[in-house]
Amino acid sequence: MLDIYFDSFDLIVKRYLEQAERHVRIAVAWINFRMFEDSFSALLRKGVALEIVVDAGPLNQRYHTDIQALEDKGASVTFCAMPHKRAIMHNKFCVIDGAWALAGSYNWTQNATANNYESLTVTDDSRVIGKFLEEFEHLKQPARPVQIEPIFPVPQTGGSLLNVYFRNFEEVIKTRLKSARKRVRIAVAWLNFGLFFEDFAGLLSRGVRLEIVISYQRFNLWADNMEKIKALRRIGATVKLLAMPTARMYMHHKFCLIDGALALEGSCNWTQNGLYRNAEFLMETNSPLLIEKLRFEFENLKKSEKSYVQYLQQRSCCEDCHAPILNFCILEEDEPSITDVVYHTQVSVYARCDCSTKKISELFVDRSLFDGLMSMGDRYDDDLYPVGWEELQELLSAEIPDRGGAYLTDEERQQWIQFDTAKYLHSLDGSLSDYQIHAVGVEGSRLYGRHDEEFFVAILWKNRFRASEIENEYDRDEFYHLY
Repeated sequence: MLDIYFDSFDLIVKRYLEQAERHVRIAVAWINFRMFEDSFSALLRKGVALEIVVDAGPLNQRYHTDIQALEDKGASVTFCAMPHKRAIMHNKFCVIDGAWALAGSYNWTQNATANNYESLTVTDDSRVIGKFLEEFEHLKQPARPVQIEPIFPVPQTGGSLLNVYFRNFEEVIKTRLKSARKRVRIAVAWLNFGLFFEDFAGLLSRGVRLEIVISYQRFNLWADNMEKIKALRRIGATVKLLAMPTARMYMHHKFCLIDGALALEGSCNWTQNGLYRNAEFLMETNSPLLIEKLRFEFENLKKSEKSYVQYLQQRSCCEDCHAPILNFCILEEDEPSITDVVYHTQVSVYARCDCSTKKISELFVDRSLFDGLMSMGDRYDDDLYPVGWEELQELLSAEIPDRGGAYLTDEERQQWIQFDTAKYLHSLDGSLSDYQIHAVGVEGSRLYGRHDEEFFVAILWKNRFRASEIENEYDRDEFYHLY
């Protein structure tokens, strides 16, 4: 299993923590211990061994009381101080029972959860998990000598690839960049263009399309960096500095796509500290699902502007309960009346808070909206890769490698359907209602027992910056029109 997520980070982390039975090892630069207090306490009550490594800097010291309380219950918390005075323990990974690894750019904080562009990869690959476990033991004893890691070759078409590196980042990145033939997309929060200028210029001289998105932050704006950005733009590169609503919010991604065939993703920024001094990790994969999800994320980053992010993050609260108000758009197939033989899609918007749920909008549109949503699985024929894969290859100038008729597992098929559904609903953003929509769902049902049926609303899409406030499923009766 291999998948990547761009929202609901704390919910995903908590869901996997709940499944732990023996051992949880967490190495994350910064953790808001109060956010995860209930999950950590539940693990310790179950007798799960809990080991945590965080950076030794001042940001984690504010949780000294919470950490002490966890240690009193049996947890082990290590503050990792790096040998170089400017270096930090910048990893962001977690291993659960030696069976699951969660890793990405996501720090376990409220800001990262609700305000940043982040990613979180989940895998059950035993070899990669083993390497994370080895690195975890090293982080508990950072003075221990480490070996230089070899750089693995990229397999030919048809082979699968998932590697993780904890050193040699510059060599890995530059080796993979040299292999590019058509297009390179880079989304990295902080990037030292001086370190990669010759590599980027070399790509452009070979006719490789180069697109870069970085964070509009002080480090990226220093004079020498901006001069090199201007020079790259003059010879054909596209470089976007993405501004967020406040200086404490970040485009925090650290990924790179090469020819639509290889993805690099991890914790390290492409800077002196990130590449040479910090404790970091870098994963690489040729997974079609991860590559397509990252490509879609990159295209969204290119279109995002400060005003759009502000719109997505805006909040209003109920005057009575003072809880945030979230607008849910529920899509249903509306049955025709006696005089109207045409089915429609009923689009109802509900404003929900802690004290009430109110219908604030309703309209009827062409039934194709609902039919399109329900037919997402039809794109997958006999569990093969998506119908239209060859056309997509041609559209993207053959960036996507030939899969050679490879079959999808049931789990992979479901992942693709969920992703296609999310893309479809994302494309409708702004057209479903005049109100800002925070979640889109459809009514569903399932049998329990022999004859009983329960009804629910399945949430298919969430506003990424409010996703952690939204469950994946609700009882149908929580929405007034379904009583």
